[in-house]
Amino acid sequence: MVTMQSWELARVADNVAIVNRAAGVLLHISPSPAVNWRDAPLTIINPTNRLGRLLQTLIPQLADLGLAEWSPEGFVIPHEDFAELEAHDVDAFADLIEWAPFSLVLESTGWLGGETHSYRYQLCLGARPVDVERLGSVVRRAGTFYRLDAQTFRLLQAIDSFNALDVNQKASPEAFIRFAEIKGLASSVGAQLDQYLLTNRVLVPARVGLDLVVEPGDRISFAPRIEGVPEAAIRWYEKALQIPNLDSETHTALHYELANAYEIAQNKPWALKHFLEVYGSNIDYRDVSERIKSLKS
Repeated sequence: MVTMQSWELARVADNVAIVNRAAGVLLHISPSPAVNWRDAPLTIINPTNRLGRLLQTLIPQLADLGLAEWSPEGFVIPHEDFAELEAHDVDAFADLIEWAPFSLVLESTGWLGGETHSYRYQLCLGARPVDVERLGSVVRRAGTFYRLDAQTFRLLQAIDSFNALDVNQKASPEAFIRFAEIKGLASSVGAQLDQYLLTNRVLVPARVGLDLVVEPGDRISFAPRIEGVPEAAIRWYEKALQIPNLDSETHTALHYELANAYEIAQNKPWALKHFLEVYGSNIDYRDVSERIKSLKS
C-alpha cells in the first residue's frame, strides 16, 4: 500500500481546508490563526457546509477535550483521536467523510518469535480485494476518501508498529505480547485470519506475582499468582504440580491456586476437587473451608 504525505479531504470554507497528513487531520486555516486564538474569534469566510459553519465553536470544543492541537497552519486532530470523535459526541465530520465499507484479511509470514515474522493486511469489498492508499485513519480508493473506525485503525497501527521492529525485538517476549494484541484487535473487527493466526494463541496475564502465605506454626511459604487469564494460570499450575519432589507446602499452595483459577473460569467441579486436595493436606489452609462450603452450596 502506498501512502502519500498530504491529502486535501475537503474545503469547508473559502479559507479553510481539511487536510490529511501523517500526524493527523489538519484544519488548515488561511491566514494562520494567532497563538492566542482563544482571545480572538476565528475568521471563517463563506462556509460551504455544516462543518464550515460549526468551526468557530467546534475548534474550541476539540481543544478543550484535548483532541486538537494548535499548529502554525491551523489545528491538528491526531489520527487516534480523529478515529474516535463520535465517542466524544463530535459528529461534525460525519457528513464529510464516509466510514470505510471494507472488510479486512490478515496474514502472517514467518513464525512467532522468528526474526522475519511480520503481518500483511488486505482490505476487501465483499470478497474482492481492493487497492487503497492509507494515511493514518483515512484511506483513499478511486479518488474517494473513507474514515477507518477506531478499532480497525488501532489494528493497522499495531501491525505497522510490529513490522517496524528490529530483528532482536521480533525475537523477544515483546513479540508475543504484540501478537496477542494484534489477534485481539483482529477479532474485535471481524478480520479474516490465515491458518497460522487461527491456530496459535498467546495468553497475556494481567499480572504475575507471588503471594506470601503464613502457615500455622509461623511457617512462611510463597504461592504463585497469575491474574487476568485463568486459562493460562490453570495450565501453569497443572504443569508445576508435575514437578518431582515438591515439598508439601508448595504442593498445597499450587492446588489452592489451581482451584482458584478453575473457580474464576467457572469450572466449579474442578475447583472443588482441588480445594478438597488442599483440605486433605491442611484443613486450616487459608480460607479453604469457606471456599469448599461456598462451592457446595
